[in-house]
Amino acid sequence: MRLSFKQYLQESKTKLLSALESTPRLILEYDIKNYCSLATRDSSVDLKPRMKIIIEWETPNKMNPLAIQIESATNVQNISVNAWTSNKLHKWLATHTRGERNREFHTNKFQ
Repeated sequence: MRLSFKQYLQESKTKLLSALESTPRLILEYDIKNYCSLATRDSSVDLKPRMKIIIEWETPNKMNPLAIQIESATNVQNISVNAWTSNKLHKWLATHTRGERNREFHTNKFQ
């Protein structure tokens, strides 16, 4: 049985979407340890010690950031990931945060 181009395209699209959902993701929570700011593409976000940064990483092997979210006592803010490379973000986290906690149970939080 030959597939038409439209059928082939639809079948390929469903395979890609199912593969995206099955890729492992890791969500880690970091506590801010001192007053600092996090640069975004448009501006910067001022952070205080009791705030949390939640980062969704692509896989434990590559550790590329997919989504960054800042939680404070009053609100939640999403930040553009495109402004940060993996190495740059790891260095910033090592300097300004206190440890990491796994938040794996929030697997679909950013979608």
